[in-house]
Amino acid sequence: MRKKYTISSDIWALGVMVFFMLTGKYPFEGKNTPKVVDEILNKNINWKSKEFSSLSVEAVDFLKKLLERNEKKRLTAYQALNHPWIKSQVE
Repeated sequence: MRKKYTISSDIWALGVMVFFMLTGKYPFEGKNTPKVVDEILNKNINWKSKEFSSLSVEAVDFLKKLLERNEKKRLTAYQALNHPWIKSQVE
């Protein structure tokens, strides 16, 4: 069963784009769509890996909150725009 796409889906997509922009990698990879979907559903990102060592604590927190699987816990657009990492980039 497919879920409806919501603004929360767009926030997730933003997380994927920001992840790629900051690390040069996709958070979830696979040779085909079913493998990518499996990673999205089952892979836990190792936020302590070296690819995040050059990022600030706030940047990693922003990514974690954009890529939260539970859409009810995921940032809203308003919260994303007001996240400390975003605020620090525009000051």
